[in-house]
Amino acid sequence: VAACYYGFKNFEIYNALIGIIFSILLIHLGFARINLFINSKFQNKDNLIRIKTTIEYLIIVAVVYYIFN
Repeated sequence: VAACYYGFKNFEIYNALIGIIFSILLIHLGFARINLFINSKFQNKDNLIRIKTTIEYLIIVAVVYYIFN
């Protein structure tokens, strides 16, 4: 959100919109490729779900720790 604000503030609207759209597309394509790669590496989807859930909870704990510490 801050990047969008400063993009609109410092540059023309056309350039800021192109940058925002390009960034969204690039991130979306990157996550899609990572998703395909990870799904191809795990034959047992139960293990993948367990690992994903564990990583998500670790990220939440790290963010909460960072906020309150």
